[in-house]
Amino acid sequence: GATILAKTLDMHISLDMLTHKAIELKKQNLVYEIRTAMEMGADYKEIKEKIIELENAGLNKDLAIGSKQAVIDALDRLQRKKELGIELDVGWHRFDKKFGGLHRGDLMSIGGRTGHGKTNLALNMALRILRKGKKVLFFNVEMSEDELIYRLFCMEKGINSEKIRNLDLSEIEWDMLAKAGNEVSKYNLNLYCHGSIKTSHIDYLIKRYQPDVVFVDYIQALTDTQGKESRAQHLSNISRSLKILARENNVCMIALSQLNRGIEYRADKTEGEKDPELSDIKESGGIEEASDIVLLIWKYFKEGTNYLNVKVAKNRHGESNVGLQFEFNVENLILREI
Repeated sequence: GATILAKTLDMHISLDMLTHKAIELKKQNLVYEIRTAMEMGADYKEIKEKIIELENAGLNKDLAIGSKQAVIDALDRLQRKKELGIELDVGWHRFDKKFGGLHRGDLMSIGGRTGHGKTNLALNMALRILRKGKKVLFFNVEMSEDELIYRLFCMEKGINSEKIRNLDLSEIEWDMLAKAGNEVSKYNLNLYCHGSIKTSHIDYLIKRYQPDVVFVDYIQALTDTQGKESRAQHLSNISRSLKILARENNVCMIALSQLNRGIEYRADKTEGEKDPELSDIKESGGIEEASDIVLLIWKYFKEGTNYLNVKVAKNRHGESNVGLQFEFNVENLILREI
């Protein structure tokens, strides 16, 4: 029962500690051997082989995991999930119930046309995660840090975004703005807003800030060097890199993506609104392939209310082709699940 499982897990942890110490000792010995070889004037080939061995120390890429170890690891993770509950919940009931919250190691892609609320959805998610004490790293290519912070002010205290933009604030609203600034400043948020962002930058900053959730706004704007491959293959490579970074760094990666313009000329048969498909993801099917979850979004106006539709186009962990719906307040940019 639980006692046997606990003992098994304790033994597993002890083995992990011993393995870690063994790897560290191996690394120390290799460093000593490299230094000695250089001092003795060893040839370049020998030194290079030692350096490669050092780089690969602790990596068992060529070894498959046995069923016994796989069972122990799986039970360990289940036990921790049971004790902790949903670790990275967003706080939207239907969203969290559908996906079990956000998951470390996952790549979630959010696709939408320009102006349909991708960044706004990402910021709403980020703010909700930050309120729960989690760490967020947010990359944006097209907006400044000030623009993102102003949006967070609106969401935090319900301030009218147009009034902030036009500096048309009453004394009470200036006071609300100051309070919003005080609240947002306490959150564990790091922003990286530059016109040139590469996956290597993302990797470096993840390792530096150790976030729980990473937002990348957006995939098609990343500036990794493109070789002779096609644009589609280039974006596929970037998407795979983001997925690898999510797994290696144990973070949830949420990447925004543009959709093709062709969607504007296609109407959904039931709602009379644009209903995107996976094939609408701009320039690459590789984004879909690399992603664990793909959400496709579009906004529309009906009977005096603005809505944001979220279609679960792909879900590696469960049901797809289902929808979530939010009411969108255009003044304070807050999304309310309905």
